[in-house]
Amino acid sequence: MTETPNDNCNLDALLRQLPFLGGFDPAGRRVFVRADFNVPLDNYGAMVDDGRLRAVLPTINYLLDHGARVIVGGHLRNPLAGGSEPDQSLSFSALAHRLSRIWEVEVELAPGVVGPETSRAAAGLAPGRVLLLENLRFHPGEISGDPDFARQLAAMADLYVNDAFGVCHRDHASMTTITRFAPACVAGFALRNELLALHRALSHPAHPLGAIIGGGHIEFKLPVVDKLMGLADYLFLGGAMGDAFSRLAYGSNLDHLGLSPASLAMMARLLDDARHGRSKLLLPLDVMAVIRGDDPAGAQPMSVLDLTADYITGDIGPATRLLYQEVLAGCRTIIWNGPMGTSETPAFTRGTALMTKIMAECPGVTLAGGVDTSAAILKMSDRSQVSFLSAGGSAFLKALAGRPLAALTALLDHRPRKE
Repeated sequence: MTETPNDNCNLDALLRQLPFLGGFDPAGRRVFVRADFNVPLDNYGAMVDDGRLRAVLPTINYLLDHGARVIVGGHLRNPLAGGSEPDQSLSFSALAHRLSRIWEVEVELAPGVVGPETSRAAAGLAPGRVLLLENLRFHPGEISGDPDFARQLAAMADLYVNDAFGVCHRDHASMTTITRFAPACVAGFALRNELLALHRALSHPAHPLGAIIGGGHIEFKLPVVDKLMGLADYLFLGGAMGDAFSRLAYGSNLDHLGLSPASLAMMARLLDDARHGRSKLLLPLDVMAVIRGDDPAGAQPMSVLDLTADYITGDIGPATRLLYQEVLAGCRTIIWNGPMGTSETPAFTRGTALMTKIMAECPGVTLAGGVDTSAAILKMSDRSQVSFLSAGGSAFLKALAGRPLAALTALLDHRPRKE
């Protein structure tokens, strides 16, 4: 069967067909790097982890070492969510200083996102210099995919580099529309590393392969469960996902979860597939539960057989933790997305803490992704204890499910502009 040029859910095809920065000479060129600066912030607006700032460093170093003139853009949260004027607390003025320290090069903040002054600053860049554009989402055209905004971004550079895997599922101006106007488009080193990590874990894993899926967003994650059941030797469910599957498996009513009929039918099919040996599906045997509205500190272990709609579950229980630990200890590859419960609540931390410990002790390859999963790892251990901590949330899940990512399609479909 002939491969289509935009088969971007096939990791082998992606790594063969995507244009990468290493194959392009950027000497003297103006290069626009779309980075991922959507870093986690605490309740006071302080940066919790700068991993995404460091991830793009190999791309920045490569460009500077080759004498490129570097323009960098990214976004932070949704600064226009409160109205027509951007939230100035999400400005990149402080980020420019932080990047200067991390990248060990002076990073100048542009006068704005686009406009005459910003264009002049980009045009006047000397080789080896870096210009940081203001938060791209300060401009309403970013999220809407506005062609005029994308054209202004593309006009500042001779080469567009996508190095923002965590945003690759977004059909936004700086991710997809820009490729219609840029003279040349490539993927950066951070994006390539994300694809290589996924390829290593999914295409050629050391077995047994264990996949852990927890957290919420049940309907969004069902395709991931479906895909992994065909790949993994063992699939472990926790969080809201595990709670829903356990209740369904034991005949409990799921009306309180508000799931669509299609999702319920898909869950029933996956349970039936597991019974017929498609994959070893492990569900919670017990949970830490509390009567709805009661203090979580009073949560007690409860068999899933005894659950009713009156109870909320916040974590997997002790028997489930023991079972999961015993099976995962024998796995040579582990993929993890989603905490085992509401791990930010002290009474419900043990299941997620156990997963971080298992990841750290695994002698093989470990891959983790997702905002809540990354936060748990950074809080309960550190990023060095997993083989690869993905910068992607929804993009990571879509890649696990084998679904196309809009920005990768745009890169594959790009046709060099004739001068």
